[in-house]
Amino acid sequence: MKSAMSRAACPSPFRACCLIVAAAAWLQAAAVAPGAGLFDVQSITDTRLENGLHVIVYPDDAADVVTINVVIRAGAAYEWGGRRGIAHFLEHMLFKGTPTRGVGEIEREIESLGGSINAGTLRDFAHFYVVVASPYFSEALDVLADAVLHPALPAEEVERERAVILAETERLADMREAVAWSRAFAAAFPNHAYGAPISGSLDEIRAISRDDLVRFHDTWYVPSNMTVVVVGNVAPDDAFKEIRRAFGPAEAREAPAVRFPTESPQTEVRTIVEERPTDSAYVLMAFRAPGMVTRTRDVVALDLAMAVLGDGYTSRLRSQVKAALPFVHRVGTSFLTQREPGLAGVWAACDPKRVLETGEALQAVIADLRARRVPASELEKAKRVTARNFALTNETYAEQAETLGFYDAMVGYRYACSYMRSIRRLTADDVRRVAREYLDPNRCTWVIVRPESESPQ
Repeated sequence: MKSAMSRAACPSPFRACCLIVAAAAWLQAAAVAPGAGLFDVQSITDTRLENGLHVIVYPDDAADVVTINVVIRAGAAYEWGGRRGIAHFLEHMLFKGTPTRGVGEIEREIESLGGSINAGTLRDFAHFYVVVASPYFSEALDVLADAVLHPALPAEEVERERAVILAETERLADMREAVAWSRAFAAAFPNHAYGAPISGSLDEIRAISRDDLVRFHDTWYVPSNMTVVVVGNVAPDDAFKEIRRAFGPAEAREAPAVRFPTESPQTEVRTIVEERPTDSAYVLMAFRAPGMVTRTRDVVALDLAMAVLGDGYTSRLRSQVKAALPFVHRVGTSFLTQREPGLAGVWAACDPKRVLETGEALQAVIADLRARRVPASELEKAKRVTARNFALTNETYAEQAETLGFYDAMVGYRYACSYMRSIRRLTADDVRRVAREYLDPNRCTWVIVRPESESPQ
């Protein structure tokens, strides 16, 4: 599930963000839409401009606020065959000025409207969004369109931002969760673009040139490869008119077709042990997971299986591992929905001398899920928890715009509208089926991050 798992359970490499401009306190309060969390497909309007740009508008007048989210289907995975880290580097650079706006002016303009501006890069896409009071929709749209379509990418700012990204990447290398997931993706996807870290390696970041950024932008930042999502207090006709004015002049071009290499099935256990300066160990059991493009129903069923395992105080990991074993400090699950098959994981933080016992406990919980149907009461509880998470992570207009853009970059925004119904339809047999198919201990990747010179007992 995108909303709960990519935002809450997913480790920091998946949530790389470049800039946050502080918004006024009233804006943060007003951005909450009462009763939000369930998307009404009948209220959403979408169209495609003559140049190929997809536009989605979800009006809501509960608060005098609007969010504009521009999604580009060109995340880190689209660097395949080239230098790594360009997509993330470009995200950092898009707010560094345009031919008509100098360095720092983009942030200042949005801040002068009482708004906030932010961005992020995942494997499948990058996105750039603004939250602002509705009367300033047109002005904010102009700023965002200029930043996305016409970045100046000044050479001196490239070097300044390179230092920022290098420092950010070095910090991630000291975070045990980030290290564990990076190693898991690399081991599980040695031939696929998903196996590389979003930010690239330090050497790759140092090698990225301004010309690399220009070529990446010219290749992928074209209208046919973008979606503009608007959520909030704005009339659809007015939104379409303003977006056509701001984005319509962009040249109609097609982005290249992408065919990712097919990763061979994993048929064995892979184990990676990393030593880091940390007080406790992190044990991750990662499994190849379904992708949105080909196995949408399996994605929803695995979301529910992960909720049974690790969502809430009475989940199986909390009650059977953390509560039962005093040397286990924290437990959880993570599953970031992606276009292509990705990874789902079960993890625990524990005493570094009890790594083997912790791993055995994780295996036992998964084995039980694969062996027996989930009782009806537990299944219904997991459905309620999953529905609650989806609602809570779509309370604000910004969150709703992010969700619609996220799914539109995968398989289409309508998936967000049907998600809750899909969860309600699932059965205990569905959960057991995906657990058996995907959570196979004989085809998993173990990653253990432990203190230096520690040997698991």
